[in-house]
Amino acid sequence: MSALEDRIAIEDLVSRLGLCLDGRRYDALGSVFTADAVGVFPGITFQGLAEIEAHARRNLPQYERIQHVISNVLVEPGGDDRARVSANLVATHVHPGGDPRKHFQTGCTYRFEVVRAADGWRIARVELDVVWVVGEPV
Repeated sequence: MSALEDRIAIEDLVSRLGLCLDGRRYDALGSVFTADAVGVFPGITFQGLAEIEAHARRNLPQYERIQHVISNVLVEPGGDDRARVSANLVATHVHPGGDPRKHFQTGCTYRFEVVRAADGWRIARVELDVVWVVGEPV
């Protein structure tokens, strides 16, 4: 693969993470993360795909709808089939009842470490830092 093809594949990987979460396709997270991926979120660290998936299954279904808007994806190739990626995230979580005016929203920054696996690029580590919050979580 060329550097440009790698960059496109990595940007698609980051987008696929948001689409899996928004579509509640938690079983598809294996196409995004390595089996031993690490997730570092405020106050909690997850070790492995199973823990990351369990966290999503436990916390996201309590919302009527969710939307992850990921932007400003920057890929820094690291050689040896590795790269560092940064991105911005605005995540909206609509409270039960479907009234979109009642929601919890966060603005965050993502930092990823990605690796080339036999079946494509995968996230080996994700760190999420909260920049701002509007509303209250369920």
